[in-house]
Amino acid sequence: MPVVKFKFNYGHTYLTSGGLAAKTSCITGDSVACTMADGTSQSLKFRGFTSIFRTRQFECVTVHNIIGIKNGNALFGGGDWVDVQGDFMGVYIDGYVYLVLGDRGLPVVDESYEKPKEKPPGQVVSMEEFRKTQ
Repeated sequence: MPVVKFKFNYGHTYLTSGGLAAKTSCITGDSVACTMADGTSQSLKFRGFTSIFRTRQFECVTVHNIIGIKNGNALFGGGDWVDVQGDFMGVYIDGYVYLVLGDRGLPVVDESYEKPKEKPPGQVVSMEEFRKTQ
């Protein structure tokens, strides 16, 4: 059963099918940062993994902050961590998110996701100039 490493704020946690991996804890629980199809950001409960074929049947979301995956049987033994970066495809089913895995057991990168454009900083106004106009 795969285990993913999820980054939050200044730390990380381990998630597997059903949520948090055994013998782990986290302030955020088993929630992951996601972007829904309409562009809104939500924190959804992580419930496991699925194949790419499910993307045809259910709503697709983008899962953020996944930084590693391990295909071993246990969190602290067997298998090596594979570092991954990017925004990955997930499937939204009944309020939960499932990470989509490809043929090699790695998360599928969401090619259609576009990061939101950064807003330009606010305009700086000189109060001296402002007072002269009044």
